Amino acid sequence: MKKSVVLVDVVFAAGSMCLITLAVAAMAIHVWQWNAQTVAAWVQAVGSIVAIFSGALLLRYQANLQRRNRLKAVQAIIEMAVRSVTRRLEGPDEFHDMFEHFVTLNREEIVFAYKALCNVPLHEIDSSKAVVHIGAAIESLRRILNMLESDRITHASSETEHIMVAGAFDADVRSLRHTVKEFAALT
Repeated sequence: MKKSVVLVDVVFAAGSMCLITLAVAAMAIHVWQWNAQTVAAWVQAVGSIVAIFSGALLLRYQANLQRRNRLKAVQAIIEMAVRSVTRRLEGPDEFHDMFEHFVTLNREEIVFAYKALCNVPLHEIDSSKAVVHIGAAIESLRRILNMLESDRITHASSETEHIMVAGAFDADVRSLRHTVKEFAALT
């Protein structure tokens, strides 16, 4: 809805300027006794200014639309990363289930999400907050992948080791969820 409101505002402003130009032209001919050539020159001058102004507004609108679309695409990648480590947007509610959930994760899905995030062209993201959150999401996924690839962690046998791994995994999942919320606020 916001996109259409901006477009309607641009069209309304351009139309209003055209009507004002026509009114001034009619007044100039009638009241000031200008000839047709003078009126035509003024109408052309004002029309050129309106065209330049409208073009600038349209370019700004398109740039903002591209920015929002880029951020939404990155947000979708981060949501995919969250789903790859939780299999849904909610993770296990019970802390003791976290280790069992962790060791059954699909490593290929997480690698895919990690590579997708690493391939985001950060130089095209014009929000420093977005870049920081992308970096945090990449780091969280990297830590999760490192834990999954470690035989010592995935084959941990003591309850203490399970709790330590579950705690680290839970912290990374929370970080990813926080990033999703922050991105939702940016778009």
